[in-house]
Amino acid sequence: MVSGAFGGFLLYATQVRWIFGKPNFDLRIIILTMAFSTIVVDLINNIVGPKITRQPFQLEGRFELGSFSMGTQTILVVICCAAMVGLLQLVVQKTSLGRLIRAVSQDITAARLNGVPVQFVILQVMVLAGVIAGASGVLLTSSTTVYPGAGFDPLLKALIVCVLGGLGSIPGALVASFALAFTEITVQYVFGVKWGFPVSLLAVVLVLIYRPNGLFGRQEMVRN
Repeated sequence: MVSGAFGGFLLYATQVRWIFGKPNFDLRIIILTMAFSTIVVDLINNIVGPKITRQPFQLEGRFELGSFSMGTQTILVVICCAAMVGLLQLVVQKTSLGRLIRAVSQDITAARLNGVPVQFVILQVMVLAGVIAGASGVLLTSSTTVYPGAGFDPLLKALIVCVLGGLGSIPGALVASFALAFTEITVQYVFGVKWGFPVSLLAVVLVLIYRPNGLFGRQEMVRN
């Protein structure tokens, strides 16, 4: 998580602070951060090598209740994910930092006029995002393996979930993640594994056509 916080700071210093508030920021920041991720992965592959290893944070055993059985590691991941979502929602809705984040996201100009240190708020958001990304990486690789490109597929799924739920809506992302997972698993079970991901992409296309702001996204208001 410390490395995640440093990564968030590095992204802010090298990219975000220079383009925040400019036209098409949402699209540009997605492209830039994904390009940054690709560069980092390529550097690791070229310098260290594409090594595959297991992380040390592993819990053995299973929890059994009648015919129900689930690995202890899986239960821990679910609990940690739920805790992170709850804490993030609490920070955004109940803390002074959350109020500043919402003020900047709603109207940058008004936030500046009211004395909000916009750039410092964005720096804190990037560091917080880095911490969450670092913790998510640990949870993800606890059930897989650790290698440089381990985050590519989850990153794409996360982008799909955010688009479906609505950018900026934590409850929307949560609902969209469960809906997408249920749909993808159902399609894989009925039609085969190869059809799961195409259906996810089709869902994104349909949402972008009929609800450009996502299922729970806010409609933008233009003041004349």
